Amino acid sequence: MSVKNKGLVSVIIPLFGDFDSKRIEICVDSIKNQREINCEIIVVEQTEIPKLGGLQDIVYKHIPPSFSEDGFFIPSKVRNYAAKIAKGEFIYNNDGDILFFNNRYLEKLIGLLKEEPNSCFKHPPMRRLPIENFENLKKRYEAKGIDFALSSLDCSQPYGATYPENPIKIRHFIKEINGAKEVLVATQTDHEKYLGGKNKGKEPFFYTLEVHAGGTLMRKEQFEHIGGYCEKYSGWGCHDVDLQWRLKHFFDLKKIPQISSFEVLHLDHQRNYFSNERWKKNEMILSERQSLGVLNIIKEDRYQYCNNDNG
Repeated sequence: MSVKNKGLVSVIIPLFGDFDSKRIEICVDSIKNQREINCEIIVVEQTEIPKLGGLQDIVYKHIPPSFSEDGFFIPSKVRNYAAKIAKGEFIYNNDGDILFFNNRYLEKLIGLLKEEPNSCFKHPPMRRLPIENFENLKKRYEAKGIDFALSSLDCSQPYGATYPENPIKIRHFIKEINGAKEVLVATQTDHEKYLGGKNKGKEPFFYTLEVHAGGTLMRKEQFEHIGGYCEKYSGWGCHDVDLQWRLKHFFDLKKIPQISSFEVLHLDHQRNYFSNERWKKNEMILSERQSLGVLNIIKEDRYQYCNNDNG
């Protein structure tokens, strides 16, 4: 199925529901700012009426929304659609709220992948830009561009990035999740909100991980080999974990080096998309699929990817 341009990396940005077009613009400019790499930017918007327009030098597609039986968007459909039209030898899955600090981020990451042809990568280290600082970033970006906006950040706090004129305290906590130690990151304000109410089970409203969980780099042929994203998940969570579980089975999936040259920046926004009930359903789907074993589900996944009309 692949239509590959050797050396080209296709960066996928899926959009659905409500999103801030300014954040998308800045995200796209962060990718355009990449150096020493041949890059294709694919933005696929899944909404009733197209909201995004005017961005130059990208592949832009609008597709009608598709929902699960309980009314949630199906992010995997958008990502699979984007992957099918991608022309790159490599695919990098990104999100519209993620910026690259280093303008040679992709070039360095592709370099690591080329050193080991069977490898693929996940989880770049991530800093969090508080929602209170977005206007600071926006003003700098509009005045002097992406490099100035990013270079002006104060990154002295672990896992955080703020601006000196509006310093926001960043908190982080080490938790054991599924037997592994992970770092949860919050602003002081969000942490206090979490503690101040009956918010058990609603952690994604307040905390992010110290890595971009969906950030994944692979060859397009690797993506196709495992059947792309499973489209049984909807709403928030698990579709990235499922993809990376299958990649790990067939290929040498590695964590992106947790050093500053591979850091990305998450632009905080209102996280109204999380449902604890839907999250539990997604976890159940993941558990059932893993219990069947990857070899037993791979044929179904490949068939779904090749035959579903995601548009």
